[in-house]
Amino acid sequence: MMFSAKGQAESQRRHREPPKTPSLQKTIFSHIVAFALFIVVILIVGFAAVFYAVQESENERMLMAQASSLAEELNGCSLEEQESIVSVQRNAGIRITLIDDEGTVVFDTNPRAYGVNHGDRPEVGAAIEQGEASLVRQSATIGSDLVYAAVRLDDGAVLRLSMERQSISGFLGSLMAPLLGVAAIVVLIVFLVSRRLSRRILGPIDAIDVENPLGNEIYSEMTPLLESIDRQQRQLKAQNEELARAESFRREFSSNVSHELKTPLQVIAGYAELINNGLLDMDDLQRVAGIINDEANAMRSIIDDVLILSRLDESAFDRDAHTLVDLHAVAERILARLEPVAREKDICLSLEGECAQIWCNETLVEMALSNLVENGIRYNVAGGEVTLALSDALPDGEMPHGVPCAVIAVSDTGVGIAEDEQQKIFERFYRIEKSRSKETGGTGLGLAIVKHAVAYHQGTIEVSSELGAGTTFLVKIPLRASKTNDGDGRDVL
Repeated sequence: MMFSAKGQAESQRRHREPPKTPSLQKTIFSHIVAFALFIVVILIVGFAAVFYAVQESENERMLMAQASSLAEELNGCSLEEQESIVSVQRNAGIRITLIDDEGTVVFDTNPRAYGVNHGDRPEVGAAIEQGEASLVRQSATIGSDLVYAAVRLDDGAVLRLSMERQSISGFLGSLMAPLLGVAAIVVLIVFLVSRRLSRRILGPIDAIDVENPLGNEIYSEMTPLLESIDRQQRQLKAQNEELARAESFRREFSSNVSHELKTPLQVIAGYAELINNGLLDMDDLQRVAGIINDEANAMRSIIDDVLILSRLDESAFDRDAHTLVDLHAVAERILARLEPVAREKDICLSLEGECAQIWCNETLVEMALSNLVENGIRYNVAGGEVTLALSDALPDGEMPHGVPCAVIAVSDTGVGIAEDEQQKIFERFYRIEKSRSKETGGTGLGLAIVKHAVAYHQGTIEVSSELGAGTTFLVKIPLRASKTNDGDGRDVL
């Protein structure tokens, strides 16, 4: 059991270890050396073959020259004189044969050939026909390859000289010592040159500054890799910055939520302590209960809004729950619900225009429009107006995704918004006038919910305002959005 566990642990260790990768410098060096040695071997073999062929040709030419010279000396002599002259021409390594006009060997430095008819030998026949001939063949008498040179004499006899042909292995053997010396020198040179060349090739690669990939002077083949590294670094940097912003935003949001909840909690806790200690008389209890109820409702509103924003951030709303919604009916329902609040503040509500049905999440759209109308009432002046106008728009350059949209305009005649604050109002818990916002009962999350709800439907929202002249929010929502990507990797309807 112990051996089994040990073997299993060893197997897991080997499995975890990354495979060993060869060194690029060693790979280049070994390939250069191998290729250079291969070329050297080819050159040596080629040189030896050429030199061997040249030497064979030179031996054949030399033998023919000797044969021609001796033949001139023999011409005009009697047979006895020819035999006498030939007998004194003995040369180590060269066989001399004199063949009469009938093909019979009358003289040969090899005694075994005397009296043998050589008229059928190829070189003899060629010499009789052409005057002289040379070739290489195996001797039937000696049994080895010979180089033959034959010359026809004036009396019809044939003088033939031959010498043993050196084999290629013997030739290479005679050159082995100098070849090995040359090979050793070449190998040393190849080793040194290959080592220096591999270092020189890898020099620019070793000097790459990965912090600034595109600032390196490197081989053009490396450019796509460096561009890819630079692109990935920029993406990682952007992702890190996005994560840092998200973390900062999360902390800020958590801090804001805590701060917004702390005030009503302190009020509730303070009055609850007064009640618990019996410090309030019966006349004040109803007023304090009303304050506690208002603060509890404020806390609930903040919590509800935070939960809605969290669901929007996480795309937690069911996109399959989208339905075909009559936007005009939704607008009528919103105005009817808010009519009492508007009447109490002497605000006139009105609905204008018509709109085609849109494919959307009805709850989110109603929540967004309701927040806009509530803001129009909350930050208006006595006797003011809030107008909700609906219309359809054909696709043009200003339409989201270039598709037909429902255009919703919510206008009021209130206090207006300064130009430098018109984009900040969509931030969470941002209030233009904190004291005024507290009085009107806003949570500071309404417009953030509106922005996210519109973006959820692939729409856009714009604000135009002037201090003292009112505000208009312009919302564009595609009549029927297609399933696309929202840029965060999530599919949107």
